[in-house]
Amino acid sequence: MSSSSRSATIGAMAAGIGERVARTALRGGRMVSAIELPRMHRSGCACGCDIPPPCWVPLTLDEVRTPVCAGSKAVVRLNITNCGFTKRTVTVTTTLTAAEVEPKSVALEALERATVVLSIDVPAASPEGEERRAVIWVDGCRDHVIPWTVTTSCSNQDCCREVSIEDCPDLVHHWYDHFYCERGCRQHGG
Repeated sequence: MSSSSRSATIGAMAAGIGERVARTALRGGRMVSAIELPRMHRSGCACGCDIPPPCWVPLTLDEVRTPVCAGSKAVVRLNITNCGFTKRTVTVTTTLTAAEVEPKSVALEALERATVVLSIDVPAASPEGEERRAVIWVDGCRDHVIPWTVTTSCSNQDCCREVSIEDCPDLVHHWYDHFYCERGCRQHGG
């Protein structure tokens, strides 16, 4: 066989292999485009598997909005439950310096519940619609944060709100947990 016929045969083989690769790639592309991928949820995760914030971030509870007439008192009652099996002290503070917290801390036995009352006097001269904003911190087994807005409004609404807080140790280890997160109570033991 001459070298020119060998080159023609090798060229034909290469062309045949190239055509075969192109057909396979085209067929593979059609197969890939025919596969229906899961649709993204609004939350951004296709499987409903949203990753919560890391262990060191406080648990943010729903905002508490308290409408109150000028010259009255706005009140938030925190019903705190120690749902762990060890005694712990829970401390409540707020960023609103004019607010009273009673009591400032409670010692809770295992599975015990206590109520902490936060209140603020709204001056009689407060104009309709004036807002005071604060953050309530509940430091127990875990840190809880509650945004609190007091609005001056005389629309015959209840000026006392109640919030239930389950202060529970997190004993479940998930795939998304950070390796440095301690199980149980963040820094207070069991």
